[in-house]
Amino acid sequence: AQLRPIVGADGVALTPIGPNGGQVRVSAERWQAVTARERIREGDPVHVLSIDGLVLTVEAITDEHAPAGQRAPVSEGGNPA
Repeated sequence: AQLRPIVGADGVALTPIGPNGGQVRVSAERWQAVTARERIREGDPVHVLSIDGLVLTVEAITDEHAPAGQRAPVSEGGNPA
């Protein structure tokens, strides 16, 4: 089985995420995640910037930065358009 690359993937926040961490779903898997920028709310779409061990660094995806085709799919927890 070939693993999908995690860095560069999109997902959804399962819990609020801040500098002290939270949880996201990316590629149908639950990950621990942190953000170096603004806090991310539960349910918000996220983009993976990097991985350190088993912790992902993510940023929020805002509507103006995500064309419709780039939003987290419903299967990953994204909202249907």
